[in-house]
Amino acid sequence: MHELSIAQSLVELMEDELIASRSPDAASHAVFYVGRVVIKVGALSGVVPEALASAFPVAISRSSIRGATLTIEEIPVTVFCPTCDARHELSSPQRLRCPVCDTPTPDVVGGRELELVSIEVLDDNDSDSPTPHP
Repeated sequence: MHELSIAQSLVELMEDELIASRSPDAASHAVFYVGRVVIKVGALSGVVPEALASAFPVAISRSSIRGATLTIEEIPVTVFCPTCDARHELSSPQRLRCPVCDTPTPDVVGGRELELVSIEVLDDNDSDSPTPHP
């Protein structure tokens, strides 16, 4: 299941981003918690959203972001049809034909995403903060 390695890579990316975003003059005693993480997963990304959602708790269990929740936005396959001169969502990623005029549409413009969209960071003064991490 390569989704576990993807989840672990997401954790590393988030930890790096949190360290980089901390201001140098921030109080050394300030503690930050991650509440919610939002990612986009395209239908052609090769990632199974359900498997990634199952792997995420394992990946964060021994990290500095344990306690975070994961929200996955599933992105459908979108193609550009030269005949219609428009973008269309496909009902099936196996059939790269315009759903309106049935023209072959190899120009995929969406659906390959695997993107970290946002990290909700809560400080230790937020009432919504999860239990502090040791």
